[in-house]
Amino acid sequence: MNFNERKKAFRKTKAWRDFTKWLRTERKVDALTNAKLRKGSLSHHMDLNPDNYEILDPDKFEALNMKSHDVVHFMYNYYKKDRSVIERLKRILDRMVELNEGVQI
Repeated sequence: MNFNERKKAFRKTKAWRDFTKWLRTERKVDALTNAKLRKGSLSHHMDLNPDNYEILDPDKFEALNMKSHDVVHFMYNYYKKDRSVIERLKRILDRMVELNEGVQI
């Protein structure tokens, strides 16, 4: 069985379902936006090593809404190679707030 098949099978287990339900109940908000977790929120594995996929350590997970999950994975691909990508993103977002909200950052 390849990793994707193992991952799919593991997500059907009672241990996974119970863990994700507990995580959403415990955390209550999206770890990135602090917005309320919505239906379809995800338990994000921060440890991307396939050998550790079934280790349900709460310290290695974040509760994220779907769009936040997409953003985290998108940014991670750049961040792991160039940490300053966050500074550039902040500069862009700060300027957008200035232009659109009239708030000097």
